[in-house]
Amino acid sequence: PRATWTFLVVLPCAWIVMLCSSTRIWRLTTSKGAIGQLHKSFVNTNKLGHPSGSELANGFVSDVHRIRKEHLVYLVAFQLVMLVIDGSMFAMTLRWVLWYQFAWFGFAANFIQVRPAILYAVLLSQTMIDRYIRDLLQTPRTRGWLDWAADHRELELEIVKLWREVNAIVFVPSLPFFVFAALHIVSDLDLLRGSFTALFLVVLAFCSLNSVLSPIARISSMFSSPAAYRGTPTKK
Repeated sequence: PRATWTFLVVLPCAWIVMLCSSTRIWRLTTSKGAIGQLHKSFVNTNKLGHPSGSELANGFVSDVHRIRKEHLVYLVAFQLVMLVIDGSMFAMTLRWVLWYQFAWFGFAANFIQVRPAILYAVLLSQTMIDRYIRDLLQTPRTRGWLDWAADHRELELEIVKLWREVNAIVFVPSLPFFVFAALHIVSDLDLLRGSFTALFLVVLAFCSLNSVLSPIARISSMFSSPAAYRGTPTKK
């Protein structure tokens, strides 16, 4: 009974947080959101004028669709894995196994909306930098280095603005694991089993967090190139 009431109190609060985060990032990906506007501007600009831009834009759009399809598969696989773990390793009754599946499915927005949108923003940021690098390599070096530096700064500001909008949502994909870890610590009658389960879930939470933060961290390293200084000095 104590475990049931703990789950009934905590899980709806966590689901509300997940729903709000999902709604927030969905708005960012619409045509009026920060991600959607950058997407539209990037695709339209590349198809009109940039060297090899059409190829780059088409590849980006294909990758976005691939990410969304992959996460639908991840959702199904995750539910099946949790079903096997709950049914075999913890020897739960059928009622509890079904309840756990329902509880995990309450975080489905993580796979359907939140995590794909974060990786979508990562892909958009990296592709925008790739476009700048392609321009740098394919444009004659008669262009002044101040012009390259100005483009570099403008690109940096656009990407910073994008991630300022995304903000703390990058931590949401790890939320389900932290929530269930806390629930097992509080409600499990067997302290040893509850601690082991909580530790396992915390490890999964940090793995999920790392899978999101690592691609984001690679974006900043792409700005470390001295690309702006490849041009000739700008004449006043």
